[in-house]
Amino acid sequence: MRIRIRQGFFTSKIGLAFLGTIFGLFLVAGGVFTYYYVKYARMIDARLPGNVLQNTTQIFSAPEHISAGQAWGPEDLTAYLTRVGYRPIQDENAIGQFTVRENTVDIRPSKLSYFAGSNALAVQFRGKSIRSIKPLSGGTDLDTAEIEPELITNLFDSAREKRRPVGYEDLPVMLVDAILSAEDKRFFEHGGLTSSASRERRGPTCVTPASITRARAQLPCRWRARSFSRLNAIGGGRWPKP
Repeated sequence: MRIRIRQGFFTSKIGLAFLGTIFGLFLVAGGVFTYYYVKYARMIDARLPGNVLQNTTQIFSAPEHISAGQAWGPEDLTAYLTRVGYRPIQDENAIGQFTVRENTVDIRPSKLSYFAGSNALAVQFRGKSIRSIKPLSGGTDLDTAEIEPELITNLFDSAREKRRPVGYEDLPVMLVDAILSAEDKRFFEHGGLTSSASRERRGPTCVTPASITRARAQLPCRWRARSFSRLNAIGGGRWPKP
């Protein structure tokens, strides 16, 4: 038994080349889509834990200067470093770390500090005064050096806002109840979708998202707006003109 395939456009050389080109374009488009999907998915995953609040504009005071022979003891230096955000143990969220070794204090700024990880120093004391200052990276002793300045404030975006992450357990109960009462009283009783029907107007029962946009999401299911004026009246005058 022989099967004959009629010659046509898609079985010719030109047709096969056309199909190959279309297939290649689909592969390229799929590759580009996959690349950007993975790229932006990783970007979103990185920002979801709260890293957005770490992108701030930091305003510092002038750096503190120390010099050889200055009347400053190791307790004074460690107290100052602790006040500006340094820790005696390694902490990735700290501005830096200091280590006390007999009569020497090692200062190691982190990438979050004013010096962005540089300017590591070893400050040696003689009693209640500074004996010498030496870079931990090596080199000769320094007569004077700068250490971490005090952070004055953090500013966010162009509006120069000040923000601070607040956990849910730190919110006042009355504030939580007020927001839920105004938006969704059954917030803790459903999984994100609620079945609702209008008693005031006849209409089908539908499943709608229980969120801030719930009221607008329910409109197409509850009422059929026949004109812009009626739709605008339902939306409380906040619907944009078509």
